[in-house]
Amino acid sequence: SERPVPTGAHKPGGGAQGADTAADDGAKLQDRSEGKDDRGGKKRKKNKNQKRRRAWGDRGWDNADPNMKRTKSGKKTFVAVLFGYNGERYAGLQINPGVVTVEETLEKAIFEAGGISESNHGQLQKVNWTRAARTDKGVSAACQIVALKMMLGEEKSEEGQKDTMAANDVEQDDDDNIEEEPLLKMAKRRINRKLPDDIRVFAIMRMTKSFHSKTHCTSRTYDYVLPSYALLKQDDVFKTEIGQRALVKKHARDRVKLGKDIAKCLPGLVKEELKGSSATGDGGDNSDVTALCSECASSLADKLSDRAATFAVPTSVDNGGYQYKTGYRVTEDIVSRLNGLLSNYLKPKNHHNFTVGVNFKLSRAIRNIMSFEIAEKLEFEGVEFIRIRVHGQSFMLHQIRKMIGLAVAVMHGTVDESVYAKVFKETRFHIPKAPALGLFLDRPHYKQYTRKVATIENRKSVKEVVETCHRSIQEFRKDKIIRSICEKEVKGGEFLSWLACMADNPWGLEIEEGKYTPIEAQILKRVNAALNSKDVKPQFDALVTRLKALANDTGVVSESKDNYGEVLTSFADALVQYLREYRT
Repeated sequence: SERPVPTGAHKPGGGAQGADTAADDGAKLQDRSEGKDDRGGKKRKKNKNQKRRRAWGDRGWDNADPNMKRTKSGKKTFVAVLFGYNGERYAGLQINPGVVTVEETLEKAIFEAGGISESNHGQLQKVNWTRAARTDKGVSAACQIVALKMMLGEEKSEEGQKDTMAANDVEQDDDDNIEEEPLLKMAKRRINRKLPDDIRVFAIMRMTKSFHSKTHCTSRTYDYVLPSYALLKQDDVFKTEIGQRALVKKHARDRVKLGKDIAKCLPGLVKEELKGSSATGDGGDNSDVTALCSECASSLADKLSDRAATFAVPTSVDNGGYQYKTGYRVTEDIVSRLNGLLSNYLKPKNHHNFTVGVNFKLSRAIRNIMSFEIAEKLEFEGVEFIRIRVHGQSFMLHQIRKMIGLAVAVMHGTVDESVYAKVFKETRFHIPKAPALGLFLDRPHYKQYTRKVATIENRKSVKEVVETCHRSIQEFRKDKIIRSICEKEVKGGEFLSWLACMADNPWGLEIEEGKYTPIEAQILKRVNAALNSKDVKPQFDALVTRLKALANDTGVVSESKDNYGEVLTSFADALVQYLREYRT
């Protein structure tokens, strides 16, 4: 074999000169290791990565500082978790500080079950956490999917024994015939034991490292459950006993709302009346006058709040023990007409009117709806419900609820059917939003990923796993989601309250830029009607006269509350009497 090349032989001149150069290089390396610079021996500034390497040692945990906290995580496997949840008591799926969400509860359960290390707990980006679809507050999901890097190691009990899957140790699965890897099945059972009853994991499956539960999702299917009497004409609904009760409760809420609207609009209305006074001048921008009007409105709100109990709920209404008694059933003509209205949403169209904050010209306003129709009829305690199914590529905030809301408004007779010819164009419209109670995600679809894993040995597609867990998913959908929706509607009448509110608002009208929206115009109209009523107008004029005198007398503005207190009390009493008799 060849003799080794002497150190420094590659240097120009070789020999001793090369050896000297090598010695110099060695000295420089030693200086650098001590933090010295080549020029003048000054200490070099250590960057962030150097500090981290020194703290933890060149070889990781073996040479790390023993005083520093260390949380060692085990081997992670990229998996997808198939789970369902009832979103009634959650503020949506995605983690949101200050409120309880589904992801927060699920992530905590996985951590407590040993699937996420302590160092990664609460930091979803560290485990590559992704979700198939986001759901809003109160919205449920029969089959949702999140992907993450999870630790699948064996769980140790307090005695240090391995956690077995004995029948007497954990509950039996609903699908005991499902073929699952032992580690995945054990992880699923451990997580389910940490979860509340309204969240349940159906399966855990291994995924490719490139899998992303959102970007690989090609489409989503949502269901919406609503009572069939919501499709009745407006007059027919409110002739029934349940409709009359809904109207009575609505009028009670409207009285309180109108009182708040009057207090909110009062500063602007009073400033209009005070224009031209010596204190305001022509523009009416005096800060003392603005403070005076705001102070008056705040005092009025307090007085109305104190008196709200006298007109909030009429004593003639029995609030307890009420049972819905309706024999209404949808006919084939009703089903056919509703399916016809829902077909207006099919194919790619601009849905900027069915969400918030999305301009007509933005490309993300274009959404492709593949199918939209009634899936089945249900019955709960004598009340008929219908389940509507929509399958689309992706959906925006409130989009499904607004699509359902507009269709029901047309069936209800509140909005004319001709609105469908205009609502997908640039003109903005006020669209009613159906309650979140009836909406839930049925399942996401992964068409392209299914083709990809078909070529990978011993790897199942999402579709195959969902079909395998079909029985568990169906039972959870029926018992935890649909039953909860129907029961809450029968007892609380949320859809009837929504119909009663929808019947009295200007839905389906165009929104003109730079002007009051139809809802704002309706509020101002009601406020003006209240202030111009025969009993309230004299008291309002007296209040304005008193405030005008105070505005002109700048010396007493700071003590204004005592000066208009009696007039304001008379005005509030007149308003309360008006609100007691108020009907929209």
